[in-house]
Amino acid sequence: MKRLSIIFFILLLGFGGCADKDAFSKFKLGEDEESAFDNTVFAKVLKGNKVYAVASAIYLNKVYPKRYKEDTFYIIVFGKDKKFLQNISLTLNGEKVRFLEKLPPQNEYAHLLHINNQWSSYYLAKFPPQKKGTLSLKIILSNKAEATLTFQKRR
Repeated sequence: MKRLSIIFFILLLGFGGCADKDAFSKFKLGEDEESAFDNTVFAKVLKGNKVYAVASAIYLNKVYPKRYKEDTFYIIVFGKDKKFLQNISLTLNGEKVRFLEKLPPQNEYAHLLHINNQWSSYYLAKFPPQKKGTLSLKIILSNKAEATLTFQKRR
């Protein structure tokens, strides 16, 4: 019995020494992905107390500071009922969106959050440049459900 315990202990040490130190040791993010996680805001899209969708937005000016002159966001909206996502409207600090493009699930920004599925809607939105301070991105669905995602702008 003593011999069996010693063999088991040696095997346990041998296999334990080969294991990764933690679950994140193989989870490597690129510089733009790390920046995207730091500059992403999530919110429930509500009308009253009822949740109609979940939205996330990445402030792309922070991820790619030399690429965009306008305040630019990558927006992902997942809604229970697609009919409410047909005519979304966006404002930034009360100003209407200047450019809005619906993107396919596989797009140039999909790698930033590793979200690319058929049941979400993806958008690239550009707004007139705002002054320093707080950026309030408001997402309004066709049924008037809304969410406000807040970002900090520092230039």
